[in-house]
Amino acid sequence: MSYSSVGGDLLIYAGVLGFASWLYSLLEWLLVTLFWPPIYRTGPRVLREERQVPIQISSMQVGRMRETKVGKYKVVSVDTVLYRNRNRMFGFHTPFPVRGTIKIGNQLATIEGRIPLGPIVFILCFLCFIGTDLRFIGVPEVFILCVIFGLFVFGVFFERSRARRAVQETLEELSLQGKGMFGIHDLHP
Repeated sequence: MSYSSVGGDLLIYAGVLGFASWLYSLLEWLLVTLFWPPIYRTGPRVLREERQVPIQISSMQVGRMRETKVGKYKVVSVDTVLYRNRNRMFGFHTPFPVRGTIKIGNQLATIEGRIPLGPIVFILCFLCFIGTDLRFIGVPEVFILCVIFGLFVFGVFFERSRARRAVQETLEELSLQGKGMFGIHDLHP
């Protein structure tokens, strides 16, 4: 097999895998938007924290979905809350929105945040696909890798800070609910 044949095969595989990962990204986004719990446990974990919080979730709150200024959350059980950033049409976005779970027990909240797997695979395929062409016009591979890695790191750090704000707002609202402000007496679903 010649070099051009291997390069051509790599381009075809990268294109097919890239298209499949793009479709998976759309499915992943839809399932996150619908608060499907298993999708909140997939993808690389980029955030793990523990915080002391005086929160008790009542069984009346299970199934509730609420929006905060930055995020949206859903109480899925008496000890688990799913959170994500709000979907906005305009504004700055990266391909790595952090979504995750908050486990509450014994006055301790364990927070996990994950980024979607689909965009990571898509970007890697794009790198293989476009990197081959850029190499032929004289752009060094190291430069290509540094730019892609830099964008990835920036995106993850930016989205982690956004996720921390969403978690903080969620915990504040849940603590207000525990004091009866929105809890059992709230008539609106």
